[in-house]
Amino acid sequence: MNWHSWFRWKDVKRFVNSLQGSLPADFLLVCRQWTQVILHNRRLWTTVLVDSWTIREQGPQAMLAKIKAHLQRSGNEPLDVVYAAIHDPSLPPLERETFGPGQLMVQKLQGLKVASKSSRLQQIGDLLSVLAGEDGQEMKRWRSCILAWSAESRWAECWWMSNFLTYPTPLLESLCFWNFTSGQQPIFPNALVLKRLVTTGYHVQVGAEVPLPCIESADISEGSSDGNHDRYDLSAVNLLRRVSGIRFLNILMVNGWRLSLIEGEEPLHFPNLVNLKLEGDVSILLCKLRAPRLSSFTLHIDSGAGHEELLGRLAQTDLPELSRLDLDLIKTDDPQWTLDEVELSLIGMLSTKGTLRTVIGTADLEEVVKRWKKKTASFLPRLVSLRVRDPLGSEVGDDWE
Repeated sequence: MNWHSWFRWKDVKRFVNSLQGSLPADFLLVCRQWTQVILHNRRLWTTVLVDSWTIREQGPQAMLAKIKAHLQRSGNEPLDVVYAAIHDPSLPPLERETFGPGQLMVQKLQGLKVASKSSRLQQIGDLLSVLAGEDGQEMKRWRSCILAWSAESRWAECWWMSNFLTYPTPLLESLCFWNFTSGQQPIFPNALVLKRLVTTGYHVQVGAEVPLPCIESADISEGSSDGNHDRYDLSAVNLLRRVSGIRFLNILMVNGWRLSLIEGEEPLHFPNLVNLKLEGDVSILLCKLRAPRLSSFTLHIDSGAGHEELLGRLAQTDLPELSRLDLDLIKTDDPQWTLDEVELSLIGMLSTKGTLRTVIGTADLEEVVKRWKKKTASFLPRLVSLRVRDPLGSEVGDDWE
């Protein structure tokens, strides 16, 4: 269930295909022995997949039958629920249906004529009500849940869907909202053991407690699945405050925040955070970050504020336990840009991080660090490993001697 907030629809399709290839029903006809094993092994039926591609190929009734089979044959085992109502632009539209904006994506892929908004909501509600169970009986077994929603659906329909998600989920540990908004009321109000949260956008109200009590990791990005990115500004800050007790945090921001909306906010305190990954235009966040136990920091930034300003903010950020830094500064509008233009600011920032033992980055970063390490013996006194990341993300290099 390794799902990331920066997925796009092609990634979603690959993810769904990998799940489809391991569903137990596809192996029932291999032989009699396999059939007996599959039918009597409840854990094989604990992943419940609802996806637009299967609905299009086999129809909604076949999908309902599959849902019911998994719920019944899994017994009382915890469930992993994946609901992917995603429009695939690689598929041609059905000839008997003309698709207009705002129509529910599941109905588009089914090719069904829809008379009214209430009938659209009823059809999607049939699937969700079965997944939830009568009076939420099945939701009590949910261990993980992915709600992936098409960007073309109306937010009002998401709000209506969220009515099915207000039952207790005492076993829920992992939750993903991909292009989904929770509407006016909190959903999963009793997710007291929730450890992992993944979300695109920030208009999601999870749980009744502030902050969320047990979350250990959060994976957050802005923007929609189809590349049309929006700012959410203070909604993101509010969400970060709710997960302030986490140990692992990934943030991807494309458009960044306007300084005028965040400069009056209180600092963001993460007293337990040990691993932080920031990508995109997140320079504004650095001036609000307080993470005294942070030991591993990945910073891949195309800074709209300017890299010298960013490095200055990072120099002023107190990270007394930082031991690993993965740094990549780029300028998408200037492919010829190099670190030489900000070398002094870079060295000034690194000089404030004397606890660093590992530095990872591009080849020009390695060159700068080696040059200054030879020039100044007191520069990065604890450094033992200097590594270069290749274009595929692998790390090469030797330990520092």
